[in-house]
Amino acid sequence: MSKPFFSIILPTKNRPVLLRDAIRSVLSQNFDDYELIVSDNFNDETTKKAVEEFKKDSHLIYIRTDRELNIPDHWEFAGKRANGIYTLILTDRAFLKQGALQDIYDTIKGSKDQAVIFWKYGYFDEERGVLESEKEEAGLKILNSTDLLKDFGRTLDAHFLPRPHVGCYREDLIEKIRRDVGRLYLPYGPDFTSSLLVLSYSENVVFIPRPLVFFQGATLSAGTKAQSSIVTYLNSLNLHDPYKYVPIKAPINGNLIFNDFLKIRDIAGRNFRDISVNWSFYFNKCYQELREKGIIWKVNKETLADFWKEWTKALLSFDEETQTAVKKNFLRTWISVLKSFLKATPVGNILVKIKRAISGKPTFHYSSALEAGGFIT
Repeated sequence: MSKPFFSIILPTKNRPVLLRDAIRSVLSQNFDDYELIVSDNFNDETTKKAVEEFKKDSHLIYIRTDRELNIPDHWEFAGKRANGIYTLILTDRAFLKQGALQDIYDTIKGSKDQAVIFWKYGYFDEERGVLESEKEEAGLKILNSTDLLKDFGRTLDAHFLPRPHVGCYREDLIEKIRRDVGRLYLPYGPDFTSSLLVLSYSENVVFIPRPLVFFQGATLSAGTKAQSSIVTYLNSLNLHDPYKYVPIKAPINGNLIFNDFLKIRDIAGRNFRDISVNWSFYFNKCYQELREKGIIWKVNKETLADFWKEWTKALLSFDEETQTAVKKNFLRTWISVLKSFLKATPVGNILVKIKRAISGKPTFHYSSALEAGGFIT
């Protein structure tokens, strides 16, 4: 039996309604050379019933864990079942745009079977029935992996990272990483660690400047900023030392992502060799998040005070030059905090609507996610 071109891994946890949209967006593609592996993370029976609605489709493979796994372990469990030449993750609150697989396939063939491909993404606002995404562009872009690693180290902006739920990786690259590192999806953030690993093992990657996947159910994201969610998720990982590579010993999301960055730099090397760490940026990024925790997230005052103690102690362990650079950026950081605060208020929503109106971009309304993805006319 020949290998499918794509293995689409769909890990799910008790979201049967959204799961149905994700499955339909794959099975209704105008491209046929793929397998869809739905991985049930020890869900209740509603997940199995949702999958059984599609059991007649030969593309679909249903697997189930024998216990509940944390997200990195679940992705690794499901990913090892892939048989395709390229593997991509489709989370259960995402859906592919019609024609996405054909577009990705054409891009791969047009780029001489490059090992890493990724693309733009957008969001479906269920309340308004509106797709939100960046402007589409024709063609493709070849991006240097080391440049992307440097940019991420300076900004922690994931926009130009080939994360597995907005990209796909070739099987031989995945196998090499697993031989060298042990696994592809490492904690804390399996999307960040896997994308950093493939960048460290690839000279260039291909970027499709068009949104091919959209996310819905934003409030259900495992990456929510609620402090309790961060702590619960971190505890589920059972890490011996979750702050091994960073000076601040506190569950701050940016701190943990930066720890992932330094961890992959340490264990993978390769394209990371000449990448230095901007510690003043690191402290300012964590400073911004701590301010947002107090103003926007409403984190418990005692908990927040402990975080501030850790931040201050870590900064004081650095040289005077770094401390001065951090303090010089406080004003810029506060401006970023205020922008975040505005976005989280009703006034911010009004300003966003005004900005959309001024931009002149047409707004299309859809009755469902599948209609928005181009599957219902």
